[in-house]
Amino acid sequence: MQAARSQDTNIRKASAVLVILCVLAAGSLWLTAATARNYFAATVAASRFRVSVNRIRYEAIGPGRTVVEVDVCFDNGGGWPLSVTSMQTNLYLDVSYVWGQNFDWLNEPIKLPPAEVTNVVVKIEVPDTKADLVARGGEEWLVRVSGILEMPMLGSKLYRAKGVFPAKEVLRWTGG
Repeated sequence: MQAARSQDTNIRKASAVLVILCVLAAGSLWLTAATARNYFAATVAASRFRVSVNRIRYEAIGPGRTVVEVDVCFDNGGGWPLSVTSMQTNLYLDVSYVWGQNFDWLNEPIKLPPAEVTNVVVKIEVPDTKADLVARGGEEWLVRVSGILEMPMLGSKLYRAKGVFPAKEVLRWTGG
């Protein structure tokens, strides 16, 4: 009789342990599926991000001082908010490197709301040693931009783009 009771107690304990293990297994499967779903959504949002260089303008401010404006378009086609924390902009004339400048927005990143296009105009101050080269221009202007895009759940992603502009499309402006 005592052996039968002991066996019943062992069976109940084993059944309770089996139920607990089944609940834990189901929970881990649900958690894995939810993580995979979120990771896939973040990956899709990252793949729908586009960057392009729309326009380039320059102005000779004074003797030996030139400023080049580059209009960069960030298209966040995904459903997640993204942010740009840095950008490097390099200017080339007829395939020769002229000048570049780094922009760091780590303290105040450029926010890219979901499914919106954000234009950012950056100004490159060309040193006086290169100002004459920019003023002469060239057949073709090339701008390369690259930087870091911050994404929720995925971390950082490197982005890059380039814009090639024939000399007739490069605008020269005066003032402001």
